[in-house]
Amino acid sequence: MIQQITSHWWMFALRGGAALLFGLFLIVPRGVNASLILPLFGCYAIADGLALVLVSDLGGGRWWAALLNGIASILAGVGILLAMVEPLPLVDLIVAWALARGILEIAAANRLRSVFGCAWMMILSGVLSLLYGTMLLVSIIWFSGNPLISAIVDTLWTSFYMSALGLVLLFLALLLRSARRRSRDSGSLDLLEIARLP
Repeated sequence: MIQQITSHWWMFALRGGAALLFGLFLIVPRGVNASLILPLFGCYAIADGLALVLVSDLGGGRWWAALLNGIASILAGVGILLAMVEPLPLVDLIVAWALARGILEIAAANRLRSVFGCAWMMILSGVLSLLYGTMLLVSIIWFSGNPLISAIVDTLWTSFYMSALGLVLLFLALLLRSARRRSRDSGSLDLLEIARLP
């Protein structure tokens, strides 16, 4: 399991890079990209979900939460794309996805903390997801009478969340890559040591 995870560090890097780019993309002037937000968000959620499903296979039975998280992301992505042509409750769908993602990420970290030194980063990712879902929910309630302000606030929260999530995943990818290099030199490496890598 250890060698499989470290050898797939690039998958975490791709997920982080995609999240960071999407977060930065959201702060580009709206006249340029407003029509692209939903399709990009939907495609990102589907791609991230597929990556999580693949990652779940690397950790054996310990990564069942990652599998569920991946399935939830794929379903959310499909729902976001369908919301472009069907009258679906888009923000409610994103809130449910973010809260489910946060819970599953923290659950996965709890199961892996005994063998995975970077479980705290997964907890951080889960907390970010829970915070994102909560703030979207607050925005729905607080700005229910002003959909324009609500859309602006939701976009800013999404940008912050995606950017922060991307940075966390990129940092994790760098740690896994460093661990892989060290494992080549020493012949073995415990994932508990990864958190102490420079």
